[in-house]
Amino acid sequence: RQRTMPLLKRRNSTTIAGVVAEVIGFKEKVEKDSSSNTYFTVQCSKDGSNWNLEKRFSEFHSFENDLREQITVTAPFPPKLTKFTGLSQAQKEERRLAFNEWISDLLRQPHTSTVIAQIYNFFEVMANIDLYESQSSMQRHTPGRVLFEGYVTKLGGNKDDPYNLSKGTWTRRYMVLQDDLRYYIDETTWRKGGAPKGVVSLDNFFVNAEKSQGLFTGLFTINALPWPLICRADDPAQAAAWVEAFEEFSFSGFDGAMVEDEESKTEPYEEPVLDFGSDL
Repeated sequence: RQRTMPLLKRRNSTTIAGVVAEVIGFKEKVEKDSSSNTYFTVQCSKDGSNWNLEKRFSEFHSFENDLREQITVTAPFPPKLTKFTGLSQAQKEERRLAFNEWISDLLRQPHTSTVIAQIYNFFEVMANIDLYESQSSMQRHTPGRVLFEGYVTKLGGNKDDPYNLSKGTWTRRYMVLQDDLRYYIDETTWRKGGAPKGVVSLDNFFVNAEKSQGLFTGLFTINALPWPLICRADDPAQAAAWVEAFEEFSFSGFDGAMVEDEESKTEPYEEPVLDFGSDL
């Protein structure tokens, strides 16, 4: 039986894909070098999980810079001080309100999967959502059953900046969606029982598919821990098929509906081992 928890009160907060975010305050913190900086408190919620983040202006500014060339936000971003003189409490409050207006405008727009993934990364969603509260983050299919398989081109070698499509190397791999997601050098390696090049745990994940005018483009992102995996299918139809398979993985067998043997219901949980091999 699912547990439910109250969501944050949505005053000036904004939601995207179930995420609620609002800058609710600010405070001064003394750093190790004795300098003092202002941190803005961001209250977030998704699927019943609530958490607070502390972000400096520089973090917001870096986030805005990363998005600037990809999207257009109408609401003005709070200006950066050209000469440091310190901000009064009233000016900090103005900056807080401006952050909320900017976030509101940002999140009400349609975005590509890459931008949505960046938004989730900034608000630290995957590190904070409750595995047992998020319906999209539990393994609910029949254990051992292959849900989907096929060739995709994946982006790797970019752990320092995983959402940047211009960094890393695109490599064609044979992916198999089963109890987790594994990718192999080719189909023959998998058929013969060879070792995968990498394994992605899907105990806590969500998938974004990039669309243009409502149609799949072929690009989709598997947002898992500890790193996302950006993939390009051979054509839009294949991308749609992969997304559908991930949805089946997430939702089939909910509350045991598709679990076929009693033993699998009572098996103790084992912490998954993440192995991204040499591909990441």
